[in-house]
Amino acid sequence: MNNIPPPFPNQGAFSPGGLGRPTKVSAAAVASLVFGLLSCPLSLLAGIPAITFGAIGLRGITRSKQSGSGPLLTGNGMALTGLIMGGMSCVVAPVLVGLLLPAVQSAREAANRAACSNHLKQVGLGMHMFASAHRDQFPKSIVDKNGRPLLSWRVAILPYLEEAALYEEFHLDEPWDSPHNRGLISRMPSVYRCPSAADDTDGTTTYLGAACPGAYLDPKTPSERPLALGGGAFAAGASLVSGDGTSKTILVVEVAPEDAVPWTAPQEFDVVPGDAAAVLFKNSSHAGRLHMTAFADGSVRSLGSDIDPALLAALLTFAGGESVPTDF
Repeated sequence: MNNIPPPFPNQGAFSPGGLGRPTKVSAAAVASLVFGLLSCPLSLLAGIPAITFGAIGLRGITRSKQSGSGPLLTGNGMALTGLIMGGMSCVVAPVLVGLLLPAVQSAREAANRAACSNHLKQVGLGMHMFASAHRDQFPKSIVDKNGRPLLSWRVAILPYLEEAALYEEFHLDEPWDSPHNRGLISRMPSVYRCPSAADDTDGTTTYLGAACPGAYLDPKTPSERPLALGGGAFAAGASLVSGDGTSKTILVVEVAPEDAVPWTAPQEFDVVPGDAAAVLFKNSSHAGRLHMTAFADGSVRSLGSDIDPALLAALLTFAGGESVPTDF
């Protein structure tokens, strides 16, 4: 009896990979599990490390089983779990992003379009407030004593856009690109900036006055023209003097980004009305090639590229006498 050897001659913890070898949990497997759990909220940021550490952990565990020395590594379950969770995050996340991105972009564009509409409404209100304060007269530009345009009407209405301090800094007897006035271009008020436009911090605006032949700001007409409000600002049925009506007359259009101008410059939308659609809709800051437009009655409407060119030409002229539908 005393000659029978003990069942486990080698001291140490039992392990399935070999008798008497000490076991040790794979650090890579633990890391894979941790990153796998984190991949749920962090997606690819944690998913890729989970896969990497999982592969390292499984390889180390396999090698430790094949080796006859050193501790036997464990943690297969943790490494596999980390691999699976990390892999799911790397596969599912891009799919979810692809599904959600159009909805996010659509919501962002809707918000930008609403903000753009609000900007143009403020601009239109500023034009009317200026006219109301100057006996219904609205200048197409700030001119010198010889009638030479110096600055845009966008500068003239600054006091009615809560920008009186900026207005006071302009030298109104100098052109927009004089050394002094040029230094104010970069301080363009946000109301002249379309939120959907690309980076336009250079002081350019896509909001231009309608200055086509026959339009309200036609440069070939007198420097001032009555802006009659009828029964009051934006009143129903209000009409321009000898005009087609405020609800059928465009004051300001949103042009393509490449046609943006320095906001202080007396440069406006002055193409031939019949060519306006081709020029206006060649590009847009908004999805669907929409352009926001301010009318003389204070309303803002979005015009799409499918508008009849003849209708757009009629809307740009203030006294053309054209038959314009009310539901365009």
